[in-house]
Amino acid sequence: MHVFFKTVNKQNLLAIHNLLNILSGNIQDECALKELDSALWKQMVEISIEHHVNNLLYKRLKDTELANYLAPNLTETLHFLYVKNTAKNLFSLQRLREILLSLQKKGIPVLILKGVHLIEDVWEEVGLRNITDCDLLFRKADFERAINHLLQKGYLDTCPQIDPHWHIEDDSIPVDLEGVWQRAESFDMQGVNALGLCTEDLILHLCLHCGYHHLFQFIGLRTLLDIQQILKIKTINFSALKDRARLWGMEKLLLLCLNLKKQLLDSNFLSFYIEENERKDETVEKWAVDQIFFRKDNIERISPFFLKLFSKETPINYKIKCMKRLLFPPYEEVVHKYSDSCLSGKYIYIKRFLQKSVYYMGVGLKILVNQESKKRALEIKQLYKHKKRLLD
Repeated sequence: MHVFFKTVNKQNLLAIHNLLNILSGNIQDECALKELDSALWKQMVEISIEHHVNNLLYKRLKDTELANYLAPNLTETLHFLYVKNTAKNLFSLQRLREILLSLQKKGIPVLILKGVHLIEDVWEEVGLRNITDCDLLFRKADFERAINHLLQKGYLDTCPQIDPHWHIEDDSIPVDLEGVWQRAESFDMQGVNALGLCTEDLILHLCLHCGYHHLFQFIGLRTLLDIQQILKIKTINFSALKDRARLWGMEKLLLLCLNLKKQLLDSNFLSFYIEENERKDETVEKWAVDQIFFRKDNIERISPFFLKLFSKETPINYKIKCMKRLLFPPYEEVVHKYSDSCLSGKYIYIKRFLQKSVYYMGVGLKILVNQESKKRALEIKQLYKHKKRLLD
């Protein structure tokens, strides 16, 4: 389901406002929430699912009496998704534990990034946060050896998706990678000593990934909740955080993310959004909020495996593996995506290939012959110019 709204109206803003009120953990008016009608509750649940924060919503509702005010079918949906995500995350953690032990035995240092680090070291329950893949950071000097080892062991062929990196974003960002490794902190991952980014680097990485890489779309709200939780349970060296952001050329982006966290999760969202709309010029805060809630580019996101085909740092054997992964993803992943199909085995791959071929040919033809599609393509291209506004 897609509930990113093309237009902003009172109903949409009320749903977002009340959802943020609950997700923040600092409910301002519980009595008012109890008076919400079923249509608004349904809209709030749909928005939470779209933004991958439905499991946290379920937790917040269960911790209060608010769960009693949801329609039974909504409660059942949230419960089912929470249990499903918990099982999925536990499976991913066990698989990653095996990979981590294998890398340690081989003497290959590795840092665990983003999602897995967050659910093990930041969030109090394993099912509260969704993870789509497992991002691993290797030193550039070890990258080819690490890839070869992962290929040899077959770890790049299975679910969960393993996404290896040698840089936390891309080499256009002046990150002191050696400093990142020196500052790395250990945490327990399923009984194994794992390494993750230090708290300040973790916040900066989340800001980069959300604001610079995704331009706040798709993962904006989830990231702000991650940052809120980190600030709540961790000790932060704010002087070091600000200095490092300046060195990485992202001080403006850090301040923007912290301000968005404050305005959306610690304040009154409705008042903030109305006030921003009354300004004559669009502020970067208003643009970012619209990116999170009210804009969704009608384009398919590019697979990281596709991008790796054009990276100079990617070994040739891994490029071949990426091409194979693009054409023939793991059977479990394909079956999950086409779970409503009566097909099985190789026929699912044939269906996927035909669908993708038709889709991309259609997109190409539209851009060639349709002026509106050309205009939309240019708008999407212009969107990425906002990256210059986010970095120093």
